[in-house]
Amino acid sequence: MMSQPMRHLVLIDGMGFVFRAYHAVRGLTRARDGLPVNALFGFSQMLVKVVTDLTPDQCVMVLDSKGPNWRHALYPAYKANRDAPDEALVRQLPYLEPLVAAFGLPLLRQAGVEADDLIASAVREAVREAVVGGEAVTISIVTSDKDLLQLVRDGTPDCPVTVRLVDTLQDKISGPQASVDKFGVPPAQVAEVQGLMGDSSDNIPGIKGVGPKTAGELIGQFGTLENLYANLDAVSRATLRDKLVAERNNAFLSRDLARLKDDVVLDKTGWGFHPALHQAAEYLRNELEFGTLARRLETRPTPPPPSRGENDRFDTLRLAPVAVKDSPAAPAEAWGNYEAVLTPERWAWWLAEARRVGRVAIDTETTSLNPLEARLVGISLCVGAGKACYVPVKAVHAVAASGDLFGASTPPGPHGVEGLDVREGLRALLADPTVVKMGHNLKYDWQVLARYLGLMPLADVGGEAALGGLIAPYEDTLLMSACLQPSRGGHGLDAVTKALLGHTMIAYKDVVGSGKAQLTFDAVPLDTAVAYAAEDADACWRIYEALSALGGVEGPRAVYETLERPLLPVIVAMEARGVRVDIPLLNRLSARMAAEMARLEQEIVALAGHPFNVQSTQQLAVV
Repeated sequence: MMSQPMRHLVLIDGMGFVFRAYHAVRGLTRARDGLPVNALFGFSQMLVKVVTDLTPDQCVMVLDSKGPNWRHALYPAYKANRDAPDEALVRQLPYLEPLVAAFGLPLLRQAGVEADDLIASAVREAVREAVVGGEAVTISIVTSDKDLLQLVRDGTPDCPVTVRLVDTLQDKISGPQASVDKFGVPPAQVAEVQGLMGDSSDNIPGIKGVGPKTAGELIGQFGTLENLYANLDAVSRATLRDKLVAERNNAFLSRDLARLKDDVVLDKTGWGFHPALHQAAEYLRNELEFGTLARRLETRPTPPPPSRGENDRFDTLRLAPVAVKDSPAAPAEAWGNYEAVLTPERWAWWLAEARRVGRVAIDTETTSLNPLEARLVGISLCVGAGKACYVPVKAVHAVAASGDLFGASTPPGPHGVEGLDVREGLRALLADPTVVKMGHNLKYDWQVLARYLGLMPLADVGGEAALGGLIAPYEDTLLMSACLQPSRGGHGLDAVTKALLGHTMIAYKDVVGSGKAQLTFDAVPLDTAVAYAAEDADACWRIYEALSALGGVEGPRAVYETLERPLLPVIVAMEARGVRVDIPLLNRLSARMAAEMARLEQEIVALAGHPFNVQSTQQLAVV
């Protein structure tokens, strides 16, 4: 496919990724003129990841061409159900090709040919050259398009080519098993299944009433549409046979539309791949105003051509995490030399430092995940990236140092050391209006600290005011993440730190163990407790900085600032007070609903004309 030896070819489904980025990142605009740049930002992140982490020998950006193609000639309604793209996305498209060029990537686009067919043709040509040359080749297709599962394959001695789909947004690599999981058949039979089930996203009709499961079972049994229609008597369900007969033409038409065309003669003019990270950083900064991303790119050396052994497999490829946001990078190893605070003098220093900085991230370590039962074991503070500490605390119920009634001395505190009584200093810091307190899932820490400081359980009706005013001002990075990046799969501290900062947190189970041998946190060795707990506060600090730098997200940020954040103390108080439940009333409602459901089931069966299980979706579908 190219003049230089090729071992790892990366093909990028460009427009597919642009659309995903547009919907994953909302609200980013260029400061100087308000141009929407959210799709370009997510696309830039993908390019950084592909060029620096996949280390391709050859990398090609593949784009769709405008206008109809051979599928429209075959079926004029192909993709006719699609709405015109948003105006905000259309305004970003002219910047796409210059952005690709800035990264040093060649572009493949041919009139009248869809990107999927160009990718299929490139794969076929690479396979042919690999077989002729006898060199093992990995082909990575950067996409989330399920249609391209038709192309995936494992290398064999006769054909040493491995083809995988790579989803950089989800750090997911898909091989032949993904086709079986998705369609119930191997890659070679995907188009056969699509002929029966159709594809609503492309307006491919398929056979009405035949879904993925049934289509996969039929092709798994018969192999091809030709064999299925030659053996219709072997299809046991009469209603299904009738559908297959009535819509035979649709089945074969839909398969033809779904099949990838892999015989396109490719125009490979200018296919030189010359990654240029500093040139890309200049374009990101000056043209698109992605300053933080540009700085991250400038710190990364342009990757040299990879040196791979003959037997390297794609399974060993490491995908470093990337986030759809403009965030600072973070080192993979430990972030800082954290301190164990064991004296009143050092505790006073950290309180003073928080006031000097005007901001502090706080995290608690306890004996239970239930905040209404948990006993506070220690507190971690962070006043800057990598600048954090952990404070083992003295239990509120601890006996005076002089001994108990039997003359025994006070038992050691958490982690085998005498914890500090931090209540007064902590209470003052939490209420200090000059210091912003930050937490990740701050509601939990709020409740734990309230119990430690004697504000819970609520002793009287007026207790809610003191509880609600315990921490002010405050920020919750979990709520920020959920509002500013709702498409993220998870918003827990470990998940956000991994995705946003590229750092893998110390796992809780690695600290306390699991099963019957699991410890409570107060029994964890002190050095382990410090490393784990201080890292949590450090992560919260860095997440807050990264999310705060995410500019232009006015709608989601307003939801956070005017709704989610103000509701936090309200919810804390509600959970502390509890909700009164009228159990007899609920029981009466349950009985009434059960009787109504029974009556409706009888009516449904009467309308159907024969008994069946209304709760069974399969029987209901037949009716």
